[in-house]
Amino acid sequence: MNKTDNDSLIEIEIKGVPDPHRAKNLVNTTGALAFWETYELAEIFQYLDQANKALIPLYKDSIQIPEKKDTNKNEADPVSELGYEKNSQPDPEFISQNPLFSCLYPNVAQREDGQAYPQQGAVVGLVNISDTAKINTMLNLKEVKMLFPRDLFFMWTIKAVDEEGKYLQLVAVRQSSRDGMPPMSGAYIVNAKAEKGMSGNNEILMEMNSEGAHIWKRLTSNNIGKALAIAIDNNVYAAPMVQAAIDGGKSLISGNFTAEEAADMAIIIKNGALPLHTCIIQVEVSNNK
Repeated sequence: MNKTDNDSLIEIEIKGVPDPHRAKNLVNTTGALAFWETYELAEIFQYLDQANKALIPLYKDSIQIPEKKDTNKNEADPVSELGYEKNSQPDPEFISQNPLFSCLYPNVAQREDGQAYPQQGAVVGLVNISDTAKINTMLNLKEVKMLFPRDLFFMWTIKAVDEEGKYLQLVAVRQSSRDGMPPMSGAYIVNAKAEKGMSGNNEILMEMNSEGAHIWKRLTSNNIGKALAIAIDNNVYAAPMVQAAIDGGKSLISGNFTAEEAADMAIIIKNGALPLHTCIIQVEVSNNK
């Protein structure tokens, strides 16, 4: 990062990113990197069910029944393809009795006897991007918030999970500290790089300083079998499951990343995000490596 002849402009060089669009997205990523503990869906599903019931009288006069689609059309349903439960046709009675679950498709599966059960992990469910504001409003109503544990709050994933780019995941995050700060920030990260895992998947190798290694060991020890959410600006970039306590200050983050996404995430983790909002004036691609 260098100052130009114009004191109001800053020149930023991002090595290894030849695509101007990617460079702009990285520079415009503002806010602090944070590692959050999470709730399992199974731990909070009862509260979501209570919230759904509490919303019925509040939304009974404002619920709109979507137009039925032509079932003869052989169109792929991204919700079903991703393993989420959804009625193929909008049922007016179901929608009127389920203000929350008619927009939020819970991350549940069905047993052979037809009983639904929550999937493992912190993903609450799937929401159409056009409905995220509505879900935010519902979850922040005082009649709903009073039903939840005080340390529970929600974040959206940064990218859509379906090929058409229509659906985001809602993640259940736990605010475990009294001051509301995450248990670990990006200040302890000294290096991060993208690499190929043994199975050929894209991973990020993250290295911490000695203080960060101590915090990370304690954090992973307390969350074995649960997810830790990696977030910037309250958007979740990944929520990997903790397989075991991690000692030594090195950790692998695996997920459904493309090579480009893994490389960009490594840059953000290593360098942090800019602590200010920026306005991109010009982007140039340099041949310097």
